[in-house]
Amino acid sequence: PTAPKAAPPTAPRPAQQPYTGEPFAPRGPYAPKVPERPEVRLPKIKQKRPKSFIGGLTICLAFIVGGIMVAVQQSGTGSISLPVVGGAVLVTIGAGLLVATWFGRGAALVAAGTIVSLVLVAGSSVSGLPKKVGSYNWHPIDISQSSRSYTVGIGEGRLDLSDVKLVPGGRTRFDATISVGQLTVVLPPTARVEVFAYTRLGDIKIDHRVDNGADVTVNRVLDPEVRGDGDASTIELHVKAGIGDVEVRRAA
Repeated sequence: PTAPKAAPPTAPRPAQQPYTGEPFAPRGPYAPKVPERPEVRLPKIKQKRPKSFIGGLTICLAFIVGGIMVAVQQSGTGSISLPVVGGAVLVTIGAGLLVATWFGRGAALVAAGTIVSLVLVAGSSVSGLPKKVGSYNWHPIDISQSSRSYTVGIGEGRLDLSDVKLVPGGRTRFDATISVGQLTVVLPPTARVEVFAYTRLGDIKIDHRVDNGADVTVNRVLDPEVRGDGDASTIELHVKAGIGDVEVRRAA
């Protein structure tokens, strides 16, 4: 038998060098993992709602309805009933609020309805539609002026009785009313005064004593601070306010 042939000599393999390139993926290029960034949520910008025309339209209609009611009453009976006029205006505003709940905003109607309600409350307590607006100062000097109407609708009234000429032992009545605001009455120091005060909502201050709240009624008798000749005269004072304050004090 012949001896097997020896394999031819092969060249020695070079020493394997360490791999310094990018990592290799058998099924595609290698992509290093990038750390995930936290999601940034931008704040939502609220879009402004378009302005509603319902409020302005309802207020215009309320004025028209109120004017019609006033004209009808003047042409009929000649007198104006505040509850009837105010009720018609409030019904119109209420209808506008009902529509605004479905189709638009009605914040202005809420404010208008509140104002009308307050005027109704004030007017109902003094019986009549407030006509006089502003500041009024009355200074009667004779008892014949006691029959005069001292009334303010909205504002401030001051009735000064400090110089009125009273009859010794006599009795004189004065009436003063205000719907919304401040009413002040100044009394003479020599008179005995019977005060009958009322306010639907507010303060009543009589001779440094204050009563406040809703439906406040105060009846007080003030003796004269200075004794004059003969019997003291008596002033019967009736003051009434709707929404406001009443002050009764002696002259300084």
